[in-house]
Amino acid sequence: MREFLEIIDPNSFLKLAENANFVVRVDPIVFVNMYGLIFYIDLSKLDKNDVRKILQSLKDKLVIVEKIETKHSILDFLSEKISFKQE
Repeated sequence: MREFLEIIDPNSFLKLAENANFVVRVDPIVFVNMYGLIFYIDLSKLDKNDVRKILQSLKDKLVIVEKIETKHSILDFLSEKISFKQE
């Protein structure tokens, strides 16, 4: 089980995110994994200027995730994505 710590202050979130190697965005949430803890901010709760500030400040670290999938193994994932020839 994991804890997700919500940050509501954009400046506090930026302090954390600036020290991270990368930041994950799954709209409208932005995640930072720091010291084994996952911090997040919900962009939909922020003013447009704060959203712009966060996205501009983190543009070089931001990884945008389009889709999340859950599989039991990498084989299950690959079998669905490409045609495997089992011999």
